[in-house]
Amino acid sequence: MSAATAIRIADITIVDRFRVDYGDIDGLADSIKANGLLQPIAVTSDLVLLDGERRIKATTQLGHSTIAAHIVDPDELVRAERDANTVRKDFTPHRGGGDRAGGRATPQGEDRPRRHRPGIGRPTS
Repeated sequence: MSAATAIRIADITIVDRFRVDYGDIDGLADSIKANGLLQPIAVTSDLVLLDGERRIKATTQLGHSTIAAHIVDPDELVRAERDANTVRKDFTPHRGGGDRAGGRATPQGEDRPRRHRPGIGRPTS
């Protein structure tokens, strides 16, 4: 997959999308405003959207005229999507998904060990 590049949102062609319910675009826009766009969209070399319509709606709502995009071959994207959904470990937020007081669930679903803080929990020698 190519490195992300900034493209003009107005130049993107959006056709034949499956999603009819876009969910919480305001929440996504708030997240993008606070954290930046964490995942670029995907378009073909002729700028037909393959993935990321919600991100486009959210960035447009924020007043952005460009968005980070990967320019990909559609066949490459199909393989990548398949792998992303089959060659991975499901996220299991059984520890509160970011509990700062204890172990934290990672995207792979495994808990990180607690960091030792001097004087807490271990005797010093």
